[in-house]
Amino acid sequence: MNQPNSEVAKKPNVLTLDTSDWWVKVLGMLQHNWAVISENNSGTATVYFFHDGGATKNSTGYDYRAVRGMIAIIDSLEFPDRKVAAQQLSENRFSRLVDHPGPWEGKEPKGKIFDARKSEPGIYSKQDYWRNN
Repeated sequence: MNQPNSEVAKKPNVLTLDTSDWWVKVLGMLQHNWAVISENNSGTATVYFFHDGGATKNSTGYDYRAVRGMIAIIDSLEFPDRKVAAQQLSENRFSRLVDHPGPWEGKEPKGKIFDARKSEPGIYSKQDYWRNN
C-alpha cells in the first residue's frame, strides 16, 4: 500500500516585488520592521511590511523547510499613490534606508517573497500601530 510522502513540503507561491528601496522602522532592542512600496498598474500604491529577517511570527501552514530562505509579507496597506505612501510611512516613523543608513543597513530581509498575511495579525492594517494623518 502506498503511503503519502510526508516529507514533501507544500511550497508557497513566490511573489515578485521590487525590494531595492527599503524603508525601516527601528523598534528598539535591535528589532525593526521593514517595508517596500509597490506601485500598482492603476497608479495606486501598496506598502508591504516584513519582520526582521523576513520571518513570520505565526504558522503559515507551510512546512518550515518550504519557506526556509524566503521572506514573508506580514501585512499591507493601500494608498492613492507612491507619494502618499511615502508620506504615511514617514509619519509612522519609517525611514528610507538609503536616506538614513545605520547599523540596520544590510539587515533588510533577503530572499524570495511569499504572502503570509492570512496567518499574521495585521500589525498595521488591523491593530492600533498605524496613524492615519
